[in-house]
Amino acid sequence: TSDSIWFKDTHIWMPGSKAAGDGRYAFDNNDFDLVLRGQPISFADIRFIMPQMPARGEGTLDFLLRWRGDTSTYIARKADIHVDSATAGGDFAISMVGDSLWFHDTDIRFSSVDTHLIEQMVPGFDIPRHGTLSGNAKLDGPPGLMNVDGDVAFDDARYGRSRVVAKGAVGTTGRGVRFRDLDVTLDPVQVGMARTFVATLPIAGAVRGSARLNGETDRQLAVRTDLTHTDAGVRSRVAGNATLRLGKTPWMDVDARLLPLSLTEVGKFVPAAGLQGAAVGPVRATGDLRNLAIDARLALAA
Repeated sequence: TSDSIWFKDTHIWMPGSKAAGDGRYAFDNNDFDLVLRGQPISFADIRFIMPQMPARGEGTLDFLLRWRGDTSTYIARKADIHVDSATAGGDFAISMVGDSLWFHDTDIRFSSVDTHLIEQMVPGFDIPRHGTLSGNAKLDGPPGLMNVDGDVAFDDARYGRSRVVAKGAVGTTGRGVRFRDLDVTLDPVQVGMARTFVATLPIAGAVRGSARLNGETDRQLAVRTDLTHTDAGVRSRVAGNATLRLGKTPWMDVDARLLPLSLTEVGKFVPAAGLQGAAVGPVRATGDLRNLAIDARLALAA
């Protein structure tokens, strides 16, 4: 028609692609619909509509694109994609609403996906550590509270492999992070990666264990956990429950058991204290850091 372009059951051959599809573009409001069945599709051939895509990738998939105002939706079904050594497959769907990213009906598996590649494909997304990701994930929901069911390993370029298994809901509050019955297993997580945020962190090693999180980091967070930390042969284990308020005046209610806690490791934070040995037993700590009540019944070991 005079105000739009339509095409249906159109076969497309490009330098690295072979596809069939339907589409419509409206001149008056820039609405755009595109359905492609690619066997295969080269990313270099679709960069004119998705410039963030790497030129060196290809794959087979059923692809749908929809532009409506400030909302862009990208859906890939039955995908089998390769970019250099990275592979990904399954179903993937995102909607970009203004500056918000929504996942829906996403069920993917992936291997050796470089963080630099993710940053290229999702403009504005900054990953503080460099490495590769492998695993599987199901994602569904808005950024405020997204359902997550995943098993992901991260091979950090410096510290090696960390693996996290998570199931529950997680999202953003605008000022913090929200959790709803999020069960997390660390198997393990490399502590050294935290130096990205705390450059002077005096400990390293790895943490293994489980945790359940509920609440918001900018209001109140409830945590049930059982974690074991090992560092150069020194082992600590802490299990218990904590309620945390992480505002301008942090407040806590911690009910934990040390099974044991290495005082040598704790001493790395306060070297002048000369701490040695280990502590075993229950600890209850309640209050803010300026008025913290502690009830501890500990046995000390050399």
